Amino acid sequence: MNTVVIVQARMGSNRFPGKVLEKINGKPIVKLIIETLEKIKNEGHIDDFIFATPDTIENKQLWDFLKNQNIKVFKGSNNDVLDRFYQCAKQFKIDTIVRNCADAPFIKDWQIIQQIENFKKTNEFTYGNGSWVFSFKELEESWENGKHPEDREHVVTRMYKAVDYSDDLTRLQNSYKKNRK
Repeated sequence: MNTVVIVQARMGSNRFPGKVLEKINGKPIVKLIIETLEKIKNEGHIDDFIFATPDTIENKQLWDFLKNQNIKVFKGSNNDVLDRFYQCAKQFKIDTIVRNCADAPFIKDWQIIQQIENFKKTNEFTYGNGSWVFSFKELEESWENGKHPEDREHVVTRMYKAVDYSDDLTRLQNSYKKNRK
């Protein structure tokens, strides 16, 4: 089983376009994230990391930066982030996915590691400290059954144990039955 961080990144933010390449203390925000992920990878906590970006031309500057850093990039849907994650995980045959966002430059290595360790205890969706960890099976279930716009935009909404829509109740009832066996 492999564990791979997929970093959600794009240049087209509505509130602050291009923010992921803005600099903090002389380094682009994505470079700060890359340094943290390289440390975790070198320590053996993850097998790899990939930046999942929209396949729109406005991301070319980001693609070029990542290519110059020898970082893997997956280009997918701009509007369906869940599909972007699913297709990336499927293409790279990822078993355990760690989701991070490219606009959180100060996430600490221990925070990501802690969520990975939490996931290993149950093999079920876990989140906290800016990292979400889930199995390919959980991602696939969300991809197949996530029909609401929020499901497609936020990747993990179906994995939370919350009831937002009527079909969530059925999903949680089934989950409850499964966990009580």
